[in-house]
Amino acid sequence: MNIYDYRGRISIEAYFERCEVFHGFLAPGVVLGGLIVDYILDEMGLSHEFDAVVETRKCLPDAVQLLTPCSVGNGWMRVMDWGKLAITLYDYQTRDAMRVALDYDKLDRYPLVRAWALKTLPKKENPLEPLVDEMLQGRRDMFSRWSGSVGTLAAPGPPYGQPRVCTRCGEVFRNGTGTVCQGCLEPFFTEQ
Repeated sequence: MNIYDYRGRISIEAYFERCEVFHGFLAPGVVLGGLIVDYILDEMGLSHEFDAVVETRKCLPDAVQLLTPCSVGNGWMRVMDWGKLAITLYDYQTRDAMRVALDYDKLDRYPLVRAWALKTLPKKENPLEPLVDEMLQGRRDMFSRWSGSVGTLAAPGPPYGQPRVCTRCGEVFRNGTGTVCQGCLEPFFTEQ
């Protein structure tokens, strides 16, 4: 079995190896995300320069980063933390897009996937190998897809300002209020 990445086709085993290295372990969400990206790339073709919108922060963004050149770091992927198992890839010039999502109405034939997606079974009772096998069996039959276009997306946060030095911590920052960085305004780290 093969799966698309943005350069062509790779074996599913090669994808699983990438998942283990990048994600830290093979997770059902990264497998599912890979199947979604494969579906979109197969339908839209590999000639596009894609941007991505991922509708959950868990696992699916890693699949996008493994199979496309899109990442949060290069700005080609936006993560909307809506908790949805859905990915949209779109041509950043034409805005032509395809969105693919796990369709719960199609999961009657895939009870392990349904239980995983709805969290109705503890992980111990829904082991990885049979779950992944069921995902690979279901492939595109588990999803719904929509074609369309992407409008203007809201900026992910306030625009960066000019670099300046925080008057509290002395570090260079570009986002905050006046002369104090966001990290000092909303501290998350306490030095011991």
